[in-house]
This record gives sequence, structure tokens and C-alpha cells, in this order.
Amino acid sequence: MMGKYKSEEEMLENYDAKKYKTPYGYTSDIAVFTIISTEVEKYKPPVKELKLMLIQRAEKDAEGEPNVEGSKWALPGGFVQPDETAFEAACRELEEETGVTNLKIKHFGTYDKPGRDKRAWIISNAHYAIVPENQLVTRKAADDASDVQLFTLEEIKQLELAFDHEQIIEDAIWI
Repeated sequence: MMGKYKSEEEMLENYDAKKYKTPYGYTSDIAVFTIISTEVEKYKPPVKELKLMLIQRAEKDAEGEPNVEGSKWALPGGFVQPDETAFEAACRELEEETGVTNLKIKHFGTYDKPGRDKRAWIISNAHYAIVPENQLVTRKAADDASDVQLFTLEEIKQLELAFDHEQIIEDAIWI
């Protein structure tokens, strides 16, 4: 069968990406786990609890408009910029929203279910990190986060979570 283009270059010059439905956004989310040790009493081993760092989404965005899923708790994360990878966006968003830097994060999943975000079809890459407690002591809510806290898995079950973050957290626990 003979095509209408003679070379790859000619085909690419005539290629129309608008013919294909694509997502409207690309994000990265980060599940940061730590183990908190609490001394119970003298001469007894400390109690250790697994905790996850979550941000509370600000009610208003930077322009003063209502924020999507505002006031709900979420994994730190946000949109990937055109000049960065999902991994680079994860590191940048983690720093922007929590002040936490230099974590060794690893990708574990992609979330692309239609309707996972009210705004549009948005695909998210999920990352995780397991870090010592001292790497999170300087955490501070910033950017579009109004609060940042560490929660036990039991406490998380009581929270109203944004987007599909309940599923992402559940998956991160079973990595």
C-alpha cells in the first residue's frame, strides 16, 4: 500500500495532533511517609507510628478565586510545567507546598480515570518517599496549601480527601 507522504519529515510536517483527544492537564502527587517515635514512659520502648504528610488545600487560589476541592486534605502535588518531567514537578511542588526538599522520591503509579478531577481530564503521576521524621520537621504550608500535617492511617480515614487521593494513598501503602 502506498501512503501519501514520501518521508517521515513530510509526514510530520502534515501531522495534526488535534485529531486526537488528549488530557487537559498533567500532574504529580507525592505520598511522604515517616515513622514517628513517641516515648511512652521511662525504661519502655517508644511507640512507633506510620504517618503520612498531607496538605490542606487553600479555600482560594492565588487569584482569589475558589480553589477546586478547597479545604480538603490532599497529597502535596500539582501541575507539571512544559519544561520539566513529572519527577521534577513532584520535587518542585513538594517544596512549594510544604517547604520540604531533598527527599528521595520514587514513581509508583499513574492515575488517569476520567472524572478524577472536576476541572477536566487530568492525568497524575504518583510518587512516594519514606523518610526519617527529622526530614519533615521544617515543613510549613505555602503556595496553595493552607496547612500541612502528619496523620496516622487511621486518622486519614476520618478526613475528607481531595480528588482520588484516597485511592492513591491506599495504593502507596501497598507498594
